[in-house]
Amino acid sequence: MHLTFENPIYLWYLASLPLLVMTHFLSLRSAKRKAMRFANFQALKRVAGEKFVTKNIPVLVMRLVILLILIFAASGVRIWYMTPEAENNYVVAIDVSSSMAAKDFTPSRLEVAKTYAKKFVDTLGSKTKV
Repeated sequence: MHLTFENPIYLWYLASLPLLVMTHFLSLRSAKRKAMRFANFQALKRVAGEKFVTKNIPVLVMRLVILLILIFAASGVRIWYMTPEAENNYVVAIDVSSSMAAKDFTPSRLEVAKTYAKKFVDTLGSKTKV
């Protein structure tokens, strides 16, 4: 399994994630100062306790995950995973009626169909039955 990126330049935006964390905690600090300035007992209780910080951690995590998803979407991430060959059976049927003798393809429709059928068979794995 490996990752490929269509636009890897957008991965530089991952450097903004620590900035988002710092901004989040600075805004919490600012909220504490405002609560202390305009003393409201319920607000003071909420700011003084751990609940204020722990309630905001899920918000921070959600913001980080959303930003991470957006960055990966913009960078065009693709995950490649190679699986073992499956044993499949195929039947290749080609029309041999008189309409296949038409000359709209060179040399004929039948020859073009045979060529593409051979190309298809060549792309199949060795365990595949045709």
